Amino acid sequence: RDSPDIARYTMPAYHARPSAPTNLTLHQAIALNEPIGCGDAPVFPGDVIVGDAEGVIVIPAHLADEIADEAVEMTAFEDFVQEQ
Repeated sequence: RDSPDIARYTMPAYHARPSAPTNLTLHQAIALNEPIGCGDAPVFPGDVIVGDAEGVIVIPAHLADEIADEAVEMTAFEDFVQEQ
């Protein structure tokens, strides 16, 4: 989670895997709403993909509401901690 801060340092830093591995195959749209593999992660129709400067994550559709609720609670807690 610290990669954006580390990138601002004036000293060199090394990251073993900054992005998904490259795929040399040609991608063509041949279907809609079918499972795919993206960066070695399975992605199914309805899944939620979230990304920021830290990276990208695939949230399975059946867990999205639960994870969103927990994220709101965690953000509120982190805001409280910073205020203290």
